[in-house]
Amino acid sequence: MMTDAMIAAVQAVFYRVNLTGDEKDALCAAIDTLQGTRERESGASLDIPPVSHFPDGTEHSTAIAVDFDGCLVSNQWPLIGEANFPLINRLIELQKSGCKLILWTCREGKLLNSALIYCGKFHELYFDAVNDNLPLFRGMYGNNPRKVSADYYIDDKAVCVRAEG
Repeated sequence: MMTDAMIAAVQAVFYRVNLTGDEKDALCAAIDTLQGTRERESGASLDIPPVSHFPDGTEHSTAIAVDFDGCLVSNQWPLIGEANFPLINRLIELQKSGCKLILWTCREGKLLNSALIYCGKFHELYFDAVNDNLPLFRGMYGNNPRKVSADYYIDDKAVCVRAEG
């Protein structure tokens, strides 16, 4: 039986070793299996509610931060890779249901503008914020922290960690 420490060690190797795309996919699938979660999908089956709650219980529109390279498109930075249509279409549905979308990317300047044009012009995917917090989160914090605040983060390099206690 795999322990949490063993899973953490496998995850650490994932980020320190130069793996190919297929090797990364295989390792992600193995980690998911070890953790008892389902294999990562393209995003079509994301089950995200349109309403979330602040710690005080106040309801708000669910905020979703999504990365561009490796999520909305295949990672071919600085070029724009192939579209991940299942994820793009699901995000459009989620936005129509009331979710707020934040583009959360390392792209800046012309590269960021090309990503925004690509999403809007070719896929009719528009964002409520870009590399920035939504006004409702700025109001909650009383400032605009550097970390983009969201209820869900969609990122090809994400590792889900939950603190116990």
